[in-house]
Amino acid sequence: MEKKGFHRKLTAILSADVVGCRRLMQDDEAATVKTRQACKQIISEIRQTAGGFYEKSLRLGKNLRKICFLIFCLVLVQNTICFAEVLRYHTVVLDDQNKILPWYAPATHAYDQYLSQLWKYIPTVPNGPSSSLPMYYLYCGFEPGNPISPNNWENDWGERLPNWVEFGRLYYAYSGDMGPLNIAKGLVDYSLDHATTPSNFAWPNFPIGTANGGDTEIQGKNVAWSQWDVLVDLASDMGMSFYKMYLICGDERYRTAAINTADVLASNIQPGSATDSPWPYVVNASTGVVKSKYCANWAGALTLFDLLIKHDEGNVSAYQIARQTLKDWILQYPMQNGNWVDGHSDVRIDGNTNWSNTCKSNMNLYLLDNPDFDPGFMTDVPKLLDWTEDNFVYDGTSYPPVYYGAYVVSEQFAYRQKMGYQTSRLAAEYAAWFAVTGDETYRDKAYRGFNYSTYMMKENGESSDGPTDGVGYWWADAYGEGPRMFFYGFMAVPEWAPPSENHIRYSVSVLKNVSYAPGRIQYTPTDGEGIEYLRLAFLPAEVAVGGVALPLRSDLNAEGYMVRSLGNGDYAVDIKRMRTGDVVVLSGSVAATFTITANAETGGRISPSANILVIQGADATFSITPNAGYAISDVEVDGGSIGTVAGYTFANVSGNHTITAKFSAIPTSGGIIGYNGEGTTTDYISDSSGSYFNATRFRASANLNVTTIKAKVLGITGKYEAAIYSDNGGVPQTLLKASAEVTNPADGWQTFALTSSQNIVSGNYYWLAIWSNLKSTRAGVYCDPSGGTTRWTNALTYGTWPSPINTTGGSNYRYCIYAEDLGSSPPANFPPTVAVAASASPNPATGATTRLSVLGADDGGEASLTYTWATSGTPPAAVTFSANGTNGARNSTATFTKAGSYSFQVAIKDQDNLTVDSSVNVTVNQTLKTFIIKGGRRVRR
Repeated sequence: MEKKGFHRKLTAILSADVVGCRRLMQDDEAATVKTRQACKQIISEIRQTAGGFYEKSLRLGKNLRKICFLIFCLVLVQNTICFAEVLRYHTVVLDDQNKILPWYAPATHAYDQYLSQLWKYIPTVPNGPSSSLPMYYLYCGFEPGNPISPNNWENDWGERLPNWVEFGRLYYAYSGDMGPLNIAKGLVDYSLDHATTPSNFAWPNFPIGTANGGDTEIQGKNVAWSQWDVLVDLASDMGMSFYKMYLICGDERYRTAAINTADVLASNIQPGSATDSPWPYVVNASTGVVKSKYCANWAGALTLFDLLIKHDEGNVSAYQIARQTLKDWILQYPMQNGNWVDGHSDVRIDGNTNWSNTCKSNMNLYLLDNPDFDPGFMTDVPKLLDWTEDNFVYDGTSYPPVYYGAYVVSEQFAYRQKMGYQTSRLAAEYAAWFAVTGDETYRDKAYRGFNYSTYMMKENGESSDGPTDGVGYWWADAYGEGPRMFFYGFMAVPEWAPPSENHIRYSVSVLKNVSYAPGRIQYTPTDGEGIEYLRLAFLPAEVAVGGVALPLRSDLNAEGYMVRSLGNGDYAVDIKRMRTGDVVVLSGSVAATFTITANAETGGRISPSANILVIQGADATFSITPNAGYAISDVEVDGGSIGTVAGYTFANVSGNHTITAKFSAIPTSGGIIGYNGEGTTTDYISDSSGSYFNATRFRASANLNVTTIKAKVLGITGKYEAAIYSDNGGVPQTLLKASAEVTNPADGWQTFALTSSQNIVSGNYYWLAIWSNLKSTRAGVYCDPSGGTTRWTNALTYGTWPSPINTTGGSNYRYCIYAEDLGSSPPANFPPTVAVAASASPNPATGATTRLSVLGADDGGEASLTYTWATSGTPPAAVTFSANGTNGARNSTATFTKAGSYSFQVAIKDQDNLTVDSSVNVTVNQTLKTFIIKGGRRVRR
């Protein structure tokens, strides 16, 4: 590093100039990191010898002595230096809301750079030691180094191939670059030659998705399974990929392989049950013996059937029957009970307990691509989003569930590691749901998740699965499964694609013959109808399909194209096709157009939204839809009210206009679910063995927004809690909401306040549960000995409510317990709760700082909360906080000037000044090493 550059970097670092540090990191990251590390080492050692340092420094040369004395003075004055936080490979960049931004600058090109750099890295991968093939053919991943070496754990072939095909075909449409797709094509070719069962097997001509690391023949045997064991879900994913590749390349081998896969699936499907899926998870292809009977990862099978039915390929009638059987099972079982299960090829499972975010995410993305599949689409998609948050974000691991606004996701119950690629999956779902609802909360969640994931990649394209070394470097995850999710982001938010460039942002349909030229884009869809999403640096003069010009429209309710201005000469263009033929988008002389700006305030959505271009003389229709619990309160057109209309049409447009939709909360009428009778006897829920979790099943007779549970209990010196669980075929399953504790209650009815309101759907069953901390002293509930269904568990340690729950017995008791909707206008405000308790990292702190984290929850949304940190008791010295009294202070750096024991308390406050507290104790140690300087050489002691 040049001397001048070193001084500039050192000055920024020593002055605690965080903004300057970030700018330097973007200018020259490697050198700045090196300077920072060297400086940290020097300061650490200076602190160890502060007492006699200056006398020792006199032995040094004049210039070095000045630098050392400057550092010494800074340490004495501040006793700390602020260093920017590093996430994986890059310094964290935050916005003014203290939320994560991409590490790459400019941020407008960050996603494009991330995706392209991954594909640039793949051709540089060396061959594996067992063959002349690139390492990613025969190994699940790699170990970092120069050069990288193979990870011998296994070969997860059936995960890698489908993800690389999908990433390749989306990137080809986005860029016109056939190179990545050719890499994926090589995997498909190898699969047909080396990863298919023999034709005389019980499951013939069927794709095989696993092998040991380094095996040149893919024959099923790996760390979890035996030779010729096939994972049926991965085989269906591979069959889907074969057909997509056929649509692009036209190779008949791919078509035949896809049809063979579908034929085997159709001939082996069963109706399924809560414990047996329509196909087994794992079957030995040679003998037909089932090795694992349950899996819910069938989005690939649905897509394979969809493609073959649409293109009239193979035994279409058999595929239609199989698809309907599979659809019925999905909607009846995993969509209701949450058993989204698979084993990621290397986990040996047999049952429905290994929940997997990949499995659920595949299904939710399928729904978002195919909303007509599910009659309950509008309620099921957000339910699936909540499922991931409940089970794989707030999952009790030590890693922060929300990292500067990014919801960080674990992979599966058998491997609860936070993953960058899983975070991308949830971000994709958030983005696609934002595209449906217009809810900005989901847009922000998506943005932060995608931003977080970019930090997992080095500048040269070498990428890892997650934020720590132990997570690994898997080809399927880091180079396929994660990055392909970014195209959902482009689809939903065209502003995330790079400005002043032309790109096809996303398409469910497979596209071929893609070409980009100045003022012109051309491609050939492989089906007769679909929607393509583009970002263009020009306003189209014509969009034609098969030589027929499409009309410019203000919506996509019929064939045509819609244009939204992004500013600075860029446009988002969405094309709806209802015919076959080449699509050609041309620049040129454009007819007069006007802009209608459509906005929706909190509580609903307007469609279309934002700056919609309308051709002169055309009509433009807008629909207005309130969210659940809201009603339209007013619609304003060009600043004037037109009332509570559900839609509006601008006729014969001849100028610019605005339309704004406003909403208000609907008062609720109140009601209960449960039993509010006095009861004729009591049932004890604790004994000398311990405390028992007990729950009674009730059916809702109305839609409710319950806020409390009331139960008639025996008076005790101790504690009770109550909760609401979902129903799974007559047994309690998933925790929906828990209550605050009731301590030392008197005999009779007690009120348990829920942590937040819970929606109850008319006609559905729910379980109301109660629990006590008592063991030998008896706790109990009033009840009737008949008329209901009650289930209980073995004795459990009182504390965190289990989810899912496993009950071991039951009776006909009907507990005196009910959940109540009190009715409100607007809905009642409840105090915030602690979603993730206060913590510190590192703790003990060996330096001068530690990162404090906490997360609240509130019925008004987490974004409305503020977090205020303070010390309690008598701390050794004053403490400063990098952020305080704001929403962003949920993550704050505490800076110390003295070692010792500190107690911190954080007040979490909502908009009505209701608060809840959380606390954490931190020990600050001095683990410093002494040194002396002799002749310019350090001697450690």
